[in-house]
Amino acid sequence: MTEEKLRKMITGATVAATLLIVCLLAVLVFQWIKMGVQQRRYEEALAEQRANEQLVEELGGYLGYITSELGKTDLAMQDGWLPGGGN
Repeated sequence: MTEEKLRKMITGATVAATLLIVCLLAVLVFQWIKMGVQQRRYEEALAEQRANEQLVEELGGYLGYITSELGKTDLAMQDGWLPGGGN
């Protein structure tokens, strides 16, 4: 092998290794960005879930009242219904 061929082979191997490292780093950066986006979405969904759970806790008693007979009668009376069919 001549010195020129050896130099070309070493240069080619160096270029190939550099391209491989650059491609792997690009994939790594892409994955980091994707993980960050997924983490943000997860945190937003978790915050929304907590807000919904708090809303359920606040309105849970009211829902129980409305679904009871007394609650239905009270709501009907607010809409103008009179007990005993005197509408």
